[in-house]
Amino acid sequence: MHAYRGDGEPLGQAVTRLREVLPATSPPRRLHVQADLLQALGRIRARDTRGGLQHAATVHDDCPADQRTKMVISVAEQVVESVPEQDGGEPMVTELGTLLAGSHLRAIT
Repeated sequence: MHAYRGDGEPLGQAVTRLREVLPATSPPRRLHVQADLLQALGRIRARDTRGGLQHAATVHDDCPADQRTKMVISVAEQVVESVPEQDGGEPMVTELGTLLAGSHLRAIT
């Protein structure tokens, strides 16, 4: 909810809490990836489009291929879709879209 409203501070607290409850060493890591992508979405909704896109691209690049599930890619696509129309021409929008298009989706197993 905080991500979609662009509420940065409560979103950051929620992600921090998630990390406390589910350390990155515990599977599935994709939950951390989804939370990080939601942070990117929240930044865009808070009008930090460039920062949100950079964060999303970094998260995607750092995500192991075996964790790039349909759900992870779906959240990443929501990040791209949340970019305001006036920022749609940003090169990073195209770059992230290209990264996502090249992602090999896998079902959760």
